[in-house]
Amino acid sequence: MSARVLIVDSDRLHGEALSIALRQRGYFVRLVSHQQVSARDTADILQYDVVMIDLTIDQEAHWRSLDRISAFIATTHARPGILCYSKTYRGPGMKLRAERKGARFVYARPL
Repeated sequence: MSARVLIVDSDRLHGEALSIALRQRGYFVRLVSHQQVSARDTADILQYDVVMIDLTIDQEAHWRSLDRISAFIATTHARPGILCYSKTYRGPGMKLRAERKGARFVYARPL
């Protein structure tokens, strides 16, 4: 069985390109926007192995998505890992902020 990946990306074109690349490698992928990550939808992450969150645009709404997901995982002891990424370098503070919330953080090359 292949790993299940949930991608939270506000850039639809980038999210779709990332989804295609992961599907070609055998992953099951679902793409959602930050607006779709609500308290009601957070329970849905239990079915995923990895949640990937785009923080390129560095908006508080995107950080709230990370907060909701990481809080849900912490309280339920769910299994998904969280990987945050940015296509724009914003210094070590961004990486530290994401990792303090229980996520891993990487800078992504454009697809």
